[in-house]
Amino acid sequence: MCIICRGKAPKRGGGVRKGEWSVLQLLRLVVVNGELTVDRAQKLPGRGAYIHCSPDCVVKLGQIARVARALRVSEGELSSSSVRQVVEELLQGELLRVSFSG
Repeated sequence: MCIICRGKAPKRGGGVRKGEWSVLQLLRLVVVNGELTVDRAQKLPGRGAYIHCSPDCVVKLGQIARVARALRVSEGELSSSSVRQVVEELLQGELLRVSFSG
């Protein structure tokens, strides 16, 4: 389930093997050493949270309190610059073409 819109989607689609990444899937996010990271292979240790690849959900990812709560870390443990970097990287990707202003 997406932590932003609460919508459900499969983590992997039909015909996509574990470790392969597809735009139609939910992206798994984890915190590694205080930095928010996209876990494309879905193998990093720790609590994960999922978001849709849609620009609407990615832009709202900047709401650090919601992300921290889903990952069960305090807002102080989660670097706001790492959240912003993940948002910008996702929005600049081939599949998401919108500009991030914030």
